[in-house]
Amino acid sequence: MVEALQFIIYFIFLFVGMYALADSRYQGTPYKSTFLKGYIVKVFGGLAFGAIYAFYYKGGDTLNYFHDCSVFYNSFVSDPITALKIIFNPIGQYQGDYYQHTIYLWFYDDTASFMVIRVIGLITVLGLNNFWITTMLVATFSYLCVWSLYRSLCLVYPTIKTELAIAILFMPSVFFWGSGIMKDTVTMSFLTVLLTQLIRIVRKKISITTIPITVFCFVILTIVKAYVVACLIPAILMFVIIKFRSSIANSFVRRVITPLFLSFSVAGSVLLLNAAEQYLGKFALNRFDQTVESYVWWHSKVVMEYQGGQGSHYSLGNVGGGISSLLLKFPLAVNVSLFRPYIWEVKNVVMLLTAVESLFVLVLTLVVFKRYGISNVLSKILKYEFVGFTMVYALLFSFAVGIASNNFGALARYKIPGLVMYMVSIYLIDFYCKQEKLLAEKR
Repeated sequence: MVEALQFIIYFIFLFVGMYALADSRYQGTPYKSTFLKGYIVKVFGGLAFGAIYAFYYKGGDTLNYFHDCSVFYNSFVSDPITALKIIFNPIGQYQGDYYQHTIYLWFYDDTASFMVIRVIGLITVLGLNNFWITTMLVATFSYLCVWSLYRSLCLVYPTIKTELAIAILFMPSVFFWGSGIMKDTVTMSFLTVLLTQLIRIVRKKISITTIPITVFCFVILTIVKAYVVACLIPAILMFVIIKFRSSIANSFVRRVITPLFLSFSVAGSVLLLNAAEQYLGKFALNRFDQTVESYVWWHSKVVMEYQGGQGSHYSLGNVGGGISSLLLKFPLAVNVSLFRPYIWEVKNVVMLLTAVESLFVLVLTLVVFKRYGISNVLSKILKYEFVGFTMVYALLFSFAVGIASNNFGALARYKIPGLVMYMVSIYLIDFYCKQEKLLAEKR
């Protein structure tokens, strides 16, 4: 009864607070309505996610993470100084007297997962160790992060704010899988903040906090999911190259050197990824094939031993043979991430929702390619730096999670950063094609 009353009070407080925030910042603009609608679906997405794991699956990662967050809460209540040291001190530098607290942590020895506990554990204190309140607070934190990316892109592309809202705020996978007490929520939150800061740097709107926040987000993402950062490296390099290419006035020279720039982009990406090996760990380029094989093996084991071969699994065939063999499966991996499961592959309600979303993405892609032509679409990717950046990131990320997941349920969670970037890139392509068509008609 007490927990239910706490939940109701927090629920009212959060919605009144967010309404006041929208009213103060966006009164008289279309952003107020978008902000509130986005927040509503985000919170209810997080609560629905928690409800499915609590009442349908009766367990799972989100409840396991909350267990450790609850342990931190209890430690904080009894000894706040020690609890904060556990959160903020590097793993491996703990004192012996921490043992009475850390012995109860399930993810204490998992650096990536424990970073999730570090972030959400502090939120759990604000949520009074209530799973549902903490879920709402996590969804609120995540929404403010995601909203920052949406607003930053709207400042660059104000005429397509509706399309950007669909891509960033209203895709079901994003507000469902990316709103609960999960690693995916933490990843999406810090990635969107990082991208927001990078956009500020590009727009030369740098403040005193821009660089520290950028570095902080890079560190968090590298610890939690290093491949999120790994995919950023080629995308940023593509952005820089396209930006430099567009500064060349002679169109003939631009066309001639384009293949050279693309080759440089690939070679530079490989060199940078190899140089970052110690930070990327198992997601480093020279270990990626081994990592993929281990992930596929584990998901296959889960399907056969725990799901009796009846889970929502998929197979892209043998993933052995090194990086070159994996690259041959690039189209299949991207396809499974962005456009599958197909409707006829659906086995449960959750898969049905993902399948409908994937069908929408597929139809939108086909419409854009049909309307403007393949060559025109490809030219926009190579001509406009934001399009090149988002598309390269989306394809690389979709390839990485598609080749390794081997399960539609896991893939639905893993793919959301790539899905958002892909949707943004498609809408940007549509925007630039329409813009060039209007300019041509005025001549």
